[in-house]
Amino acid sequence: MPASSSPPNPDGSPLSEDDRRALVRFLEQSLDHGFRLAIVEAVNHADREAILAIAAATIGPGLVRVAVDELPGSETNLWSALREPFAAHSPRGLAVWGFENGSQADWPGQLNVQRDLFVRDFAVPWLLFIHPASRVPLLQAAPDFCDFAVLWLREELPAAEMELSASVHTMDSLLLPRDVVVHNALLQQSQDALEAGRYDAAGDLLARFDLQPDHDSFNRVVRQLLGARLERVKGHLGAAEAILRNVRSSIARQPMSSGIQVLVHTIDSELGLILHQSGRYDEAEALFRRSLAVTEDMLGHRHPAYSATLYNLSCVLSAQGEYVEAERLLRDVLALGSMTPESESTLRGAALSALAGMLSERGEYIEAERLLGEALAIKEKSRGREHPEYGASLNELAGVFARQGKHGEAERLFREALANGERALGRQHPSYSAALHNLATVLAQQGNAHEAERLLRETIAIEAKALGREHPQYSTSLHSLATVLAQQGKLTEAERLLRESLAIDEKVLGRQHPSFGASLHSLACMLSRQGKFVEAERLFHESIAVKEKALGLEHIDLFRTLAELALVVAGQGRILDSVLYAERALRIGRASLGVDDDEVRSMQKFLQKLRAL
Repeated sequence: MPASSSPPNPDGSPLSEDDRRALVRFLEQSLDHGFRLAIVEAVNHADREAILAIAAATIGPGLVRVAVDELPGSETNLWSALREPFAAHSPRGLAVWGFENGSQADWPGQLNVQRDLFVRDFAVPWLLFIHPASRVPLLQAAPDFCDFAVLWLREELPAAEMELSASVHTMDSLLLPRDVVVHNALLQQSQDALEAGRYDAAGDLLARFDLQPDHDSFNRVVRQLLGARLERVKGHLGAAEAILRNVRSSIARQPMSSGIQVLVHTIDSELGLILHQSGRYDEAEALFRRSLAVTEDMLGHRHPAYSATLYNLSCVLSAQGEYVEAERLLRDVLALGSMTPESESTLRGAALSALAGMLSERGEYIEAERLLGEALAIKEKSRGREHPEYGASLNELAGVFARQGKHGEAERLFREALANGERALGRQHPSYSAALHNLATVLAQQGNAHEAERLLRETIAIEAKALGREHPQYSTSLHSLATVLAQQGKLTEAERLLRESLAIDEKVLGRQHPSFGASLHSLACMLSRQGKFVEAERLFHESIAVKEKALGLEHIDLFRTLAELALVVAGQGRILDSVLYAERALRIGRASLGVDDDEVRSMQKFLQKLRAL
């Protein structure tokens, strides 16, 4: 399983609490079920003994411990040499180590060639201990044997991480500026219901409006606009776009009164939200920039509609990896918000949530939690705890906890956000699937890969129907499912899903987007685990180039990719190159995470091992 970001246990065990649970779960589920393989990376004798103590407490009597470098005859026939100590003890589990200590023996090669014999004759759970520096050579020499691994427990270096999915439920700009009055009571009530998240009521009110005769052109346009928004928030993006483009075309043939001009601007803003949620970011950005200029000209930059458009533009820029400009626009929204009426505080809550998400990605968790606490208070007061916007902020706060390794607290909030989404939007809505994805992510981080796989397959089915198979959110879910499958040793399907995700990111986001760089990283990790080192190294270099350009030379994502690249290169015997990559990774990790971070300390240990070689 991927290395946990949780701190080590206070009892001095080298395993985090999450990794300890994963090890115990593996043993409990594997006992008396034949051969099952866990590969455990441990740095030294003390670490191995601490992990063995956990295993012995779980298994009870019957854990046989074998150092292969001490077995007579193991250099020529490992399977034969293991039979005597195994048969003498009637074991329930087998712990094996010592593969790094033989200068002549080809033990990984023997594992690979004799794998069927081991599976047949040593039909108990295995704990195969290796040093992290031996990971790549083992995969290279024994890829078939390693494919049996049910658990890959890594204590030393970070692996590819599952990406948390942002909810696609964006903050709605004001449907109509406050100085535009809707005279029809049913339309006004429908707008109020939409803003409150009461979507069934909004639909009923629009149906009642349709039964009334002789509507003027203004009310007909407002009705279409409300209908399009209702379709969008229900996740029916294609239908919403068709309505808006049709009404936009009909308006173009009418005399352009001041009221109609306001509606044109509002239609364009709504269309921009649909384009954003559909993953068509370039189109959405162009529309929002044009809308921003028109809004400032018509209403001025202090009007709430200007701030709402500014916010929506920042969300599109963030989705494209333009984080610097996106953050600047969000801070502008918050500054302008101090000039707007209290009734528009929901916009401030949305901006606080979005800014907190950016800070969390940079590791500024304390400030992110503070902003999200304020956002939750605003949304609870203005819209209530049942509104989807409140659930979206719960989702963000849970993500902050998950990134810090606070998985129990994150799981609780993700479940609350999921329940919110189910009540407000239903089980087929993209925002519900986003919450489902994030719950699966935190379950996987706690070692519950089977439940995570089930939830992610449900997520993918929802998103394929609601968003289509070329949407960035669908790609993210494919990526996460691949990671969970890899945890269970299902490497062939995992590689296929990662290649599909990479192709979607390249087509929709482009080769310079950070998500494309993350997909390159994950696919390279998968190829490395299967011994496909030439392609893996090439993809790691591509990932680094993308991340350097999109995120800067010192971003934390570079730390993880450089660490994996150092492993691959070391496994091919290029120790000097590996040292250079590891040194750069360590420098970035120390600057971004601090010298006491688990991953940074692990990188330091790995670098020391390399220098010793």
